[in-house]
Amino acid sequence: MRFVVCLILAVISCASMPPAADVGARSNCQNVRGSVRAQITGNSTACPVATIAGQVFDETDTLIGVTTACITDFEQIGNGSIHAELSHSYSIGNLNFSTIDQGVLTLIAPNTYRFENRLRIVEGASGFLRARGTVNVGSGEIELAYNGHICV
Repeated sequence: MRFVVCLILAVISCASMPPAADVGARSNCQNVRGSVRAQITGNSTACPVATIAGQVFDETDTLIGVTTACITDFEQIGNGSIHAELSHSYSIGNLNFSTIDQGVLTLIAPNTYRFENRLRIVEGASGFLRARGTVNVGSGEIELAYNGHICV
């Protein structure tokens, strides 16, 4: 169960991607928003808790890119929620960037968690993203909405 929750966190993080139209020229900063649909795909030596693969959509629900996430660590916190440490890689048009993230999963129904994630862009661009949504640990499906500010 803990493994599934960690996988969910990684997927949620993957949902935080800016639309290609919003990240055009260098030194260009834009507010971004949209959604991510992802799937928990397993784990690996590099991502011991979970890996996640997802598609990134803009606010008009147009597919603009892909993301992968790696959950590296997680722990249960006082109220039964789960705190996760993650990283993401995004590829949107010609823009490729990476994040480090901190997310929290809170159980809201059997096999379903609400996920809230803060992503700090650390390579390929600058800025931040926030993602919120749900993770179904039974099916591995993740659906998130994101918003943030990205500069290229």
